[in-house]
Amino acid sequence: MIGGILGGHLRRIGAAGVVCDGAVRDTMELAAWDDFVVFSRSITPRGPTAWEQGEVNGTVSIGGRAVGPGDLMIGDDDGLVALSAAEAQGLIGKCEEKLALEAKWIASLASGKSVAEVFGL
Repeated sequence: MIGGILGGHLRRIGAAGVVCDGAVRDTMELAAWDDFVVFSRSITPRGPTAWEQGEVNGTVSIGGRAVGPGDLMIGDDDGLVALSAAEAQGLIGKCEEKLALEAKWIASLASGKSVAEVFGL
């Protein structure tokens, strides 16, 4: 679906990354860019074999979830999540609470407290 040429073009015009519910190629090149991320279902050494019409700003299904224009895509090495604007807004407080709790755990462990003390084991 995408490789270094199209990925490079998107990067040059300001895209932050690509989510591909298919295969990508040129993974070493794509992974070397620290300002452009790629999430894909698989990788392939094959180049494009057919040209199909696509759609811009349409809703797609990725992993069985509908993802539409304006949805927030968040990802890291562990995976990817898509949230509607309303879902994202509703989770901000919980996310901030979780980050504060994790910072507290890190500080407690760094201060010499035991894992049992910090996590109540």
